[in-house]
Amino acid sequence: RLEDKVDFLSAAKQLYDMGFSLFATQGTSEFLTHHGIKNTHLYKVSKKKKPNILNHLAAKKIDLVIDIPKNYTREEITDGYTIRRTAIDMNVQLITNVQVAKLIVEALQNYKIDDLAIKRWDEYLDA
Repeated sequence: RLEDKVDFLSAAKQLYDMGFSLFATQGTSEFLTHHGIKNTHLYKVSKKKKPNILNHLAAKKIDLVIDIPKNYTREEITDGYTIRRTAIDMNVQLITNVQVAKLIVEALQNYKIDDLAIKRWDEYLDA
């Protein structure tokens, strides 16, 4: 949905600015490109063309999938299900909600690995 793309646009820009490579299917790829965010276009599963998202998932070229369904047409449901199922099967992180995706990007922006100190269990209980 266009509203979801607009809502996530600044987060996508933040990801790109942080050095992440962005991959997107046709509609999202065109939207990001139109707004000046470099990305790599991947074909949907149903297009039977390469490069497609399943090939990239299988080759471990994708570390996080953000898949927000835009409508409930048969093609969209089938493509979306296949993408989500493959991500899970390949142990790739999956987000299906725009608000959660934005929060993840915000966390990546604000916290670095050094900010995530491991504490003893009792230190968490005292907090």
